[in-house]
Amino acid sequence: MRLTALSVAMATFLALITPLRSARGAQSSDPPHPEPPLTRKGSGASARQVWPIPLPKAAVLPAALNYRLWNGVPLTDIAVNGAAIQHFVIASGANADLLSPDAAAKLGIASEGPSVRVDLFDRSSDAPQTTVKGLRIGLLTLEGLPFALLDPLQLLSRTPRPDAPEGWLGAPFLAAFTVTIDPSSHSITLERPDVKLPVSTDAISVPLVVKDGRPFVSVQAPGARAFLALVDTGTAGSLIPSAVGAKLKLKPVDTGSVTSPDGAVARAALLRVPLLKVGSANVTNVLAACLAADAPLAFNKEMGALGMDFFNRYRVTLSLVHKRMVLSPLQTPGTP
Repeated sequence: MRLTALSVAMATFLALITPLRSARGAQSSDPPHPEPPLTRKGSGASARQVWPIPLPKAAVLPAALNYRLWNGVPLTDIAVNGAAIQHFVIASGANADLLSPDAAAKLGIASEGPSVRVDLFDRSSDAPQTTVKGLRIGLLTLEGLPFALLDPLQLLSRTPRPDAPEGWLGAPFLAAFTVTIDPSSHSITLERPDVKLPVSTDAISVPLVVKDGRPFVSVQAPGARAFLALVDTGTAGSLIPSAVGAKLKLKPVDTGSVTSPDGAVARAALLRVPLLKVGSANVTNVLAACLAADAPLAFNKEMGALGMDFFNRYRVTLSLVHKRMVLSPLQTPGTP
């Protein structure tokens, strides 16, 4: 079987790993952190987008927005520059806020200023930047926001997506708020960054490691070493490092192959991991992709990620400024 995706990044990023899924298918914990995995580098010449975005003192908060799922990731509608409604993915694993060049052209938005470095999953690229005059989310209006002009799907795949969203709200946007994602109601709440984080007997607070503008969390699969996983709401599936998958010695649910943008091919497997521990949260029966140990250098075999298949089990509160994530169990599990 051959995956329809052209890289593991694409496979998990857009739930195109589904061909592999042919089978069915507040406590505080501060564990020591391994080093975050290296990402595939772009030219390295560009600076990263500054975050958090500026938040007006008069901002009307909290702001609530509903989302629906697009290929397994949260998608919401936001008014850009006054009236034009655009579709945005909430992507905590992106180190930049993104607007596709096609959408920018339709909105009459031109590039300006120097390029910025964009990191998406295990891929990187330099992209020109522009300024969006205004975003409106309910009663909340944000002005003068920098966006990188890049279609992430073109970075991760050669397969066109006619239904691709126009924008991606990444860490710079999310870091301006305390963000709560509730899969049971398909809602997102934006509050001030200094708001008190949830505290209850079943809420689990875990530290985040911010590396190059992106949040990672320490994950432990019993029987294997701990690893840092990208906290990525813009990814549908989860990914474990090759060495962790090999150590677990699990029978694959399914197998396939993936191809990098430069044409390198690697074998991959979908594993049903009995238990993943994030702080004191014990998550059972997790489907996770894993590259084979002999994957060529074009692939980042050390990459780990937790996607929406993991986070759909919790009401997730993210505070990137304070480097904290709170997982509150849901009464009604989120719809994948």
